[in-house]
Amino acid sequence: GEPGLFHRAASMRTLSSRLAEPIQPRNQRLDPGGQAQPRSRTRLLLVEDDEPLRFALKVRLNHRGFNVTEAGDGVVARCSLLCCQYDVVILDLDLPKSHGLDVLAEVGAKKELPPVLVLTGGGEHERGLAETLGARRVLRKPCSFEELSAALDELLGS
Repeated sequence: GEPGLFHRAASMRTLSSRLAEPIQPRNQRLDPGGQAQPRSRTRLLLVEDDEPLRFALKVRLNHRGFNVTEAGDGVVARCSLLCCQYDVVILDLDLPKSHGLDVLAEVGAKKELPPVLVLTGGGEHERGLAETLGARRVLRKPCSFEELSAALDELLGS
């Protein structure tokens, strides 16, 4: 009832205030007058089944200058990777419909993968399998946005 609504509203206000903090855009250059001009936006596929987390990441990544496409399960992720071009991918492994490791294996067998940053709560064995299947970086969940941003910058060479 009402306490649940209040709690959700308070949580959304907290999330909104955290997301409203200024974030330095990643892809900017200055024109001759010193004004910031956006560069072409880096295409990022964000694969995460936790909808509130995916939303929060999308908002922050958009602020950093990424053009974010979302996928909430392994089937959508696989289809997106096979039909579209991305500069970088953030891939959760524990996904509905098709595990992230299966997505890596199936797509990697058909085409060259873009740089993939895997997020997982799994153990060493799962992280090792992800790297064997083509992930260039593996971060253990939970991780900070700053850690995720630094890993993306490293993958993109910036």
